[in-house]
Amino acid sequence: MPRTPPIDVKRRKRTQTVAIETRNASQIQYLESYSPPLSASSALRSVCTLTEYLAGRGDEIAQLLSAFELLQLWIQLQVLKVEDGNNFGVEVQKYTYMHLKESHEKWQKTWDSLAEYCSARATAMEKLNMKASSKSSA
Repeated sequence: MPRTPPIDVKRRKRTQTVAIETRNASQIQYLESYSPPLSASSALRSVCTLTEYLAGRGDEIAQLLSAFELLQLWIQLQVLKVEDGNNFGVEVQKYTYMHLKESHEKWQKTWDSLAEYCSARATAMEKLNMKASSKSSA
């Protein structure tokens, strides 16, 4: 039976570290060399894609919130009555319910922040349009 050669752990870690550093350096170089297009048509396309993206994420978050609510209701309906002795299942259900409730609250804040972001963006766009129209009329 042939013996397998011993693995040089230090050499292996060094090559992994070098590979990670090389990958990170190439990503940094790409980001530093990237310059976004400044034409009006590309800006309009980016606004459209951003609007589509936000609408899609909003739908996904709404579905997620609905699923959380259904799970919370199902867990509440499945809670066993507390009896003497082994109450481990009740504690697991309580822990799961609390975790779902916390997650639901976090995603609800995310949902609310989407509306706030869109409102702030609309206000900023109105201000930009007012400045552009006042310059063109002057």
